[in-house]
Parts: sequence; structure tokens; C-alpha cells
Amino acid sequence: MQVRSIGWKFIVVIVIATVFLLGAVINFYLALSVTCDDCLPVITMANHVQHFILLVNILLLAGTLLLLKQRLLVAWLSPGVVGFALIFGPLWIPTPPPDVEGVELTAATYNVLGHAADPNATFEVIDRLDADFIALQELRPTLRHLVRSRLYDEYPYQFTRIVDYVDGLALLSKYPFVGEPQAQLLLRDKSVARYLRVVVDVEGQHVAIYVYHPPTPRFDFPEAYDDTYLQWQTEFMADMIEAEELPTLLLCDCNASPHSRQYGLLDHELDDAFQARGLGFGLTYPVRLPLIRIDYVWYSDEFVAVDAGVETGVTASDHFPMWARVVLEK
Repeated sequence: MQVRSIGWKFIVVIVIATVFLLGAVINFYLALSVTCDDCLPVITMANHVQHFILLVNILLLAGTLLLLKQRLLVAWLSPGVVGFALIFGPLWIPTPPPDVEGVELTAATYNVLGHAADPNATFEVIDRLDADFIALQELRPTLRHLVRSRLYDEYPYQFTRIVDYVDGLALLSKYPFVGEPQAQLLLRDKSVARYLRVVVDVEGQHVAIYVYHPPTPRFDFPEAYDDTYLQWQTEFMADMIEAEELPTLLLCDCNASPHSRQYGLLDHELDDAFQARGLGFGLTYPVRLPLIRIDYVWYSDEFVAVDAGVETGVTASDHFPMWARVVLEK
């Protein structure tokens, strides 16, 4: 019996030590994240899944309270719980829609998965979204031809661009275009953003809509995290938005989470519809095990967000579409 008692005590000590070490790692990460933000590549990577890191901290604290009953250990894990409450708590508090007058519009963004796209399933998703404007990323020639033919009645105004069969962008609109749309899909100069810019006529008001899809950061292990090209292109896009004179919507697979420095660049110029009107984390990628939110509907000050959400239950792509209802104020 004494040997068994010693064995259990040893196990408890190991568990306490493990929880303590995990808490130390989380506290260290939280301190660096607050004080130096993106000063280290590992912190930049971890920021993308900050919500899960702090959720693990909460589970550790709950287990400590229920099983270990170690007050010092509870105090040791408390910073992560406080951090989660401050950072993510507001995301779960519903707020009433604003009372605003103007033209209500629905905008959506959807990465359709390139060569692996299933046309029929993709069209079902687009039909479910029923948006006034839909931005498509990773559009390939085969699907583009089908979009033009099968969706023309619903979306008579379409603008698409594809470069070297590698990647394509599209804007589908129920509102007419004004002037010539612009496209920039250079592949060689990675400092220049890949985007479309289309001006639409919304009941006499001109609105600039951007479709944007920068490259993903490099996660090749054991090499350092590298988001250089993503940063360059997002800086380019932020500068364009800053110079824009029209009411603006930016629809993107931005390949950046809400805790990235790229998000901060865009958030300085525009408002994130899901941040303003969504509920929860709004995870959009990947669909089999959603981990992060990288798809966005952004809007300028001439708009007010009424509602926003993620179109879940999608199997046609590795992204969930993001949609938002906004009002263009009169």
C-alpha cells in the first residue's frame, strides 16, 4: 500500500510540474505578445492561434481547480484567463443592430480552392450567400467560364482576371460597373499587391470595391516564419486604401489573422465587419478543423455594419466564406 501511495504522489508531482511548465510557456508568450508584438518569428506564428493558446490555459486552470486544488498553480495560470477575457470576451457579447438609414448591401468573399474546386458545389454556396457583391479567390479558367455562363442572370456584372493559369480573382456584382475595372496580378514583383478594383453604381452613389489575395506566410520548418511578401503587399494595399476617395469595400482572403501585423495595417484604414457585428471567433480556415480567421469584409466610414458571419457547412473549398450586411449611409 505504501508503494502504491508513493506512486500516486509521484504522478501528482509530475502532473503539477507539467502544468507549471505549460503555464510558464503561456505566460512567457503572453508577456512577449503584449510587450514586443512581432519581435520574434515564433511569437508572430503563435499570434495567429492566440485564441487556442489561451483556451488551453483555461482548460489547465479548470483541471487544476477540480483535480489538483493547488492555489499557487491557479494563480500561476490566471494571467492567461484574464488575457482571454480581455481579448476575446467582447467577441461573444451580442449587440443590437444599429439604427441607420441608407442602402443595405450584402458583400461576401470566398476562396474557391483553385484547381480542386467543385463547380456545382461552388455554385450552391454562391446561391446560399445571395450577396450583392461576391469576391472569389483562386479562380481558375475552367470555373471562370462556368461562372460567366451559369451566373450571368444573377450576376450580370462580372470582372475576372487570371494570370498564367496560376491564380485568379473575380468580383460578381448585381450593381452596374462604372468605368473600366482595374487589375494587378503580377507574379514576379511580390512587393505589389494582387488585387482587383471595381467601381460600382449603388443607386447613384459610386463605391470602390477591392478584391485582394496576398501570398501566404512561409511556415517551412525548421526555417523561421517569413511573412515578408505578405507584409509588403498588405502595406501596398493599405496605401491604396488610404488614397481612395470613394466609399470602399475590401473583400479578401487576406492570409492574416486578427492578431497579425498585416491585420493592423488594414484595420488602420478600414473597419472589419465581423469584428464589428459578428459573434465568436469567426474561424474560416481550414474547413475540416477551423483554426483561424483569414477571410474578411472590410468597409470604410461611409458604411455601417449591420450583421456579419461565416457561411459554415461548406465542403466545396478549404475556406468558409465570410459575409457581411452593411448600410451605405445617405
